[in-house]
Amino acid sequence: MDDLTNPETNSALQVSIYLNKILSLQSIFLLTLINIKVAIESRKRKRQKQVKDSEIEKVVQMGFERARGIKVYPDIQDMC
Repeated sequence: MDDLTNPETNSALQVSIYLNKILSLQSIFLLTLINIKVAIESRKRKRQKQVKDSEIEKVVQMGFERARGIKVYPDIQDMC
């Protein structure tokens, strides 16, 4: 109780609480940035996969086997 009534100690406690809040907000901000980057990369990979799937489908529609179309776009196997 003395710490709360002592102006110097009370001020130090308030600064400590304030700094903890700032650090907490900073952590939340960094985690949000990481989540945004992950979401962007996920969408990018999804778009790339859709384009490659479409190209493979075109090869299949020309009468070739799907396996042959996948050979034309080998990295599609890693994504499936």
